[in-house]
Amino acid sequence: MENQENMSYIIDMLKQINQTTLTLSQNQTMLFEQYKSLDGKYDCLDKKYDCLNNKYDCLNNKYDCLDKKFDSLNEKVDRHYEENHKEHIEIRESISNLEKKFDNTISQVQNTLSSIQKDIKDLRTDIDTVYALETDSRKKIHQLL
Repeated sequence: MENQENMSYIIDMLKQINQTTLTLSQNQTMLFEQYKSLDGKYDCLDKKYDCLNNKYDCLNNKYDCLDKKFDSLNEKVDRHYEENHKEHIEIRESISNLEKKFDNTISQVQNTLSSIQKDIKDLRTDIDTVYALETDSRKKIHQLL
């Protein structure tokens, strides 16, 4: 009987082992399916990471390009500012010189006009004198005749 009990125990144990093996096999299959699913998700994430990395590189390149353009435009603006500033100074000096020349010319014109007015006044005085002499001469000629 003891043998039968041992045998029964061994058969039960073998059934349990078989059941456990079957459960382990099912679990292994399920884990393998989950692994395949996770592996697919990992591949998808890896592709997305590569895509994002490429986009980042592209954006970084665009940023570098924009940064260079910004520096270039800054240099041009600075150069134009300097050129315009120099032109402004030159124009201001030119205007100042023209104002001085204008003032000198006005002064010369005023002096010339003053001289002409004096000459006209002297000429009128001479004409008045000549007219007075002529009138006086006519009277004397008239008296003599």
